[in-house]
Amino acid sequence: MRRAFLLAALFALTGCVAVPPIEDVRPLQEANPSIVRIYDVPGVKRADIYRSVNLWIAESFRSAKAVTEYQDRSTVIGNGIIDYPCTTYCEFQGNWRVPFTMRVDMKDERMRVTFTNINLAIPATYNRTFGVIPAYEGPIKTQNDLDAISPKLIALGDALAAAVTAPKKSDDW
Repeated sequence: MRRAFLLAALFALTGCVAVPPIEDVRPLQEANPSIVRIYDVPGVKRADIYRSVNLWIAESFRSAKAVTEYQDRSTVIGNGIIDYPCTTYCEFQGNWRVPFTMRVDMKDERMRVTFTNINLAIPATYNRTFGVIPAYEGPIKTQNDLDAISPKLIALGDALAAAVTAPKKSDDW
């Protein structure tokens, strides 16, 4: 009897300590947020930027044809998916995905990268406490999610700009 009482007391005291604090959830300030970055690419003409952007898309995504929705000489629009950047509660957020639309507008020595239609794709899960948690696929709803996703999308734009400004590979191989 004494053993059962000690076990119950131990679980009662440590159960509350193990629960992580709930972070402050902030609603989004705007309904459809977008992330816009303008990159200067000195000495690079629009046609060269266009070729570099298409090459980068082909090398960075599984299929450039599946990603690219629209392209002309000065604009490329495509869809992509990145993993949700998990920092806490990774056992829950580890398989979340972030679909988005990326638009690249080009002119001589400049390009603008715009990320829109930033969504969350969360698969259905089950846990013993809450039971079945239904899947969700739709727009992000909190500033916390946008703050977590923004650095990854900005890094994607930075990688694209680095590819455009990188020295061209020699054809002599």
